[in-house]
Amino acid sequence: MLVAETLRSIMEQLPVLDVAALHGEAQLRRAMMLSYFGHGYVRGGKRAVDHPPSSVVVPWHAVAHQLDRPPVLSFASYALDNWRRLDPNEPIPLGNILLLQNFLACLDEEWFILIHVDIEAKAAPAVRAIGSAQRAVSEDRPDELEHQLGLIAAAVQDIQFALLRMPEQCELYVYYNRVRRYIHCWKDQPALPHGVVYQGGTAYKGPPQQFRGEPGVQSSLIPCLIAALSVGHRDDPVQPDQSRYGRERNICASIVSLSAKPSVALALGPLVSERVK
Repeated sequence: MLVAETLRSIMEQLPVLDVAALHGEAQLRRAMMLSYFGHGYVRGGKRAVDHPPSSVVVPWHAVAHQLDRPPVLSFASYALDNWRRLDPNEPIPLGNILLLQNFLACLDEEWFILIHVDIEAKAAPAVRAIGSAQRAVSEDRPDELEHQLGLIAAAVQDIQFALLRMPEQCELYVYYNRVRRYIHCWKDQPALPHGVVYQGGTAYKGPPQQFRGEPGVQSSLIPCLIAALSVGHRDDPVQPDQSRYGRERNICASIVSLSAKPSVALALGPLVSERVK
């Protein structure tokens, strides 16, 4: 429908979808694929339009509200909840995963997203090691702390190698000119200078909204490591908005809680000094 430029006319004829029958977080997360309809409508022509129809806006907003997200194509909907294994009995590396939904069904789009899925899978050992490292600090077990930090370092290296594979199947020109236009949201978007109007129901009651969306900075991986390792950054007016917007409130709370636990960074000084002796 995007290729034939018929998506908008078809969506305008749809009835308002009823989401009352959805139960549980899994069904709600899957229903956030409505984001593909919304973004496809807004960017699915020669020019962007800022008023998707109520047939999509009303259920889209209702589902997003229950998940504590804005109604845009966030990292969770675009990557985290948008894949399956080819062989359910095998791990999750590239080669055994594929997307559930995309815009253009092109290899560049598929590969770009699957690289992010692969990164999240490779990050699992680091995330698991965070809690063990903080427990080692509180229990004054430097050898265990060193072991857990080694696991984190190895996982970060695996993540770097995964990211370096991006150019294998994702051409920069294709991504920037054909794929990115659909995933880019309404904040700082020249094609939508005032944002998008969510018409229908009680969604924001009329004024256009400017939301950030898909960028991988919404991944919780790096914020978790930053919180656990007490990594400081210069003040950045964009970073907090980009990273938190699109994450559910409970995930943000979990990241904040890591900062309140025993500081791995403070324990590193004595550990390094002991190893240098």
